[in-house]
Amino acid sequence: MDFATAVVRLFSREQNALTSAQSKHPDWPEPNYVNPETRLPLLMGVSCASGFVMLVLLGVRIYTRHTMSQRGLGVDDVLMILAAMFSTALVIIVCVCATHGTGYHNWDIRPEWYSTWGKATFSQNLAFAPATTLTKISILHTYLYLFPSRANRIFCKSMMAFLWAWGAIQIIVTCVQCGPLSSYWDTRMKKRCILINPYLYSSGAINSFTDVVVYLWPSRTLFALQMPLLRRLGLLATFSAGLVAVIASILRMVAIHNVSFSSDSTWAGTFIALWKVLEVTFGVKCGCLPAVKPLVQTSFPKLGTSSNRTNTTGLGSSSFNRLENGVSRSHINSDRTVGLQDLRHASLPNGAIAVTSETIVKTRKRADSDSEEWIFTEDDAKEGSIAR
Repeated sequence: MDFATAVVRLFSREQNALTSAQSKHPDWPEPNYVNPETRLPLLMGVSCASGFVMLVLLGVRIYTRHTMSQRGLGVDDVLMILAAMFSTALVIIVCVCATHGTGYHNWDIRPEWYSTWGKATFSQNLAFAPATTLTKISILHTYLYLFPSRANRIFCKSMMAFLWAWGAIQIIVTCVQCGPLSSYWDTRMKKRCILINPYLYSSGAINSFTDVVVYLWPSRTLFALQMPLLRRLGLLATFSAGLVAVIASILRMVAIHNVSFSSDSTWAGTFIALWKVLEVTFGVKCGCLPAVKPLVQTSFPKLGTSSNRTNTTGLGSSSFNRLENGVSRSHINSDRTVGLQDLRHASLPNGAIAVTSETIVKTRKRADSDSEEWIFTEDDAKEGSIAR
């Protein structure tokens, strides 16, 4: 078959697809391929901007861990990087969808776009599950290190097991919910699907529930910290910022409901893709947000307490503060004790009596596999004992 014949067959197939679509919807107006109405600028602008901010905050997190943390990258960082990779892929795929149908009226979609749009839509759904799952599991790994209580370990490990299983289920259902698989992008094939809307509603509800549980889990511990109210609220806001992703998830479910009752699905479906991008990118951004504080304090000491100064209690500068056995500790040495000596080298007048004091703070030595997180700063360590 020569090239000319192939072009003729392709053109004929596209024309047949267009004719078939118009015959099913006689109320559609004539297609406008010259200057169609589109939501492409909105979808691409918001998606690219949110993805860019996400990558910037991820870079800040990696930089902070690499330069300001003694242990370097941990398991939670690796998982967050993977989550950001899937989120970036989702942003790119949504942009492809926006240039091939999403945000256009159904009748203005060019027939040659059908195949690309179908493949991109399927890939979009496939990338969503690992992006959200890995983000929450990364945050749970951070909780395991920051709050080493028995209740926290049970919660985090149980939730991790559930999220791994639920993420796998979402990927499998995405691949088998319609058959054959090629019917996603080949309009000539007859598509047989399960009841998609009930699955979308139930999966959205489960995702929103796990978001709320994961992001609000540390709130009880943070409320019990004995430190100034504003600082306590600041820590609580840092950990709970991921609830923005819950709002995006709820709005995505509203958009799915609207599309199911719309005769112009690609136009109404703009907001499904938009809220999906915001949900995954905000999850990663909120997971990286705690790394901004130490970098700002180091770069602009006048904005707050510098993380490089020595405090009045002799604790020195701390790279990480972990809540353990009811107190907040600073990691200064890898030894099991930290000696704090005052007035050791002070010059004294003749006849004066020199008095020295030493305080021993017992700590548990961390394993090499432990991760570090710049959440609690030097002042938090000084003031943040837990009320029992």
